[in-house]
Amino acid sequence: MDIAPDINPIDILYDKDSAQRQIDENGSIYGITSIEDLILNENDFNLANEFYLEEAKIIYGEDNNLTEDGLLKGIIYCLLTPMQNYSGQINGFESLLDENKDIMIDLIDDKRKLGETLKDSGIIFHVRKASYIHNLHKKWDGKNVLQSINEGIKNDRDNEIHLRKNMISEIKGFGEKTASIFLRMCGAEFLIPVDSWMVEMLSFHGYPCEMPRTSVDRVRWGQEGVISRKLRKRGLKGKPYREAEEYAFDLAEKYDVPGYLLQLAFWTKKSTYNMVEQ
Repeated sequence: MDIAPDINPIDILYDKDSAQRQIDENGSIYGITSIEDLILNENDFNLANEFYLEEAKIIYGEDNNLTEDGLLKGIIYCLLTPMQNYSGQINGFESLLDENKDIMIDLIDDKRKLGETLKDSGIIFHVRKASYIHNLHKKWDGKNVLQSINEGIKNDRDNEIHLRKNMISEIKGFGEKTASIFLRMCGAEFLIPVDSWMVEMLSFHGYPCEMPRTSVDRVRWGQEGVISRKLRKRGLKGKPYREAEEYAFDLAEKYDVPGYLLQLAFWTKKSTYNMVEQ
């Protein structure tokens, strides 16, 4: 991969004035003090590609083909992502695997025990996510899922968007981002998981993109019983999601990389992923 080390920071911006204003107002939260801090380099994309290949192993069999069991594992892995840091997600996912790294079917068939297992491993909204996983397996039709994915990915963007819509309608707990992560793991090339990091980075580049927030009461970290008011990010849906996805494709084109790799480069660099021992 050849990412020019001397790329002009101005060339990757959508709007310089908007970008500078966003940096001045919110940059300190993300360690961004100048436009130069937004630049991704070759190492960032190499790390992103390494994670991309490693994550895909959850789904792909030893012969490098998609399998029904692998798809089930991949969906469960993705159902754990919402509002979750990476270490918690991995802990929760691994708590569902046996010694052979296969899903423990008896566990996910017992919704109460499943919920307790996810709670003990640090999964946020463990009851809701346990319900999603339990219901998924009750109506699991691996053969049809495998067929629809093999027919829908790597054709063109319209086909992959249609496939994503079907996945969202058929799998409770899936939204555009979650379904996009899953399909990326399956090899989709024309979708981008627009997570909170992607939205924030697009905003810092001057794109008219913003993550909506809801005011919630939360217990302060390390201060049991002390409640504070906080603005919680809410994921994009529908038209705002697709608009942000198009902005992400625009930025990816400036770097000359696939859109999903751009998102992973920001995610592996900025999220809690880089705090987990690999």
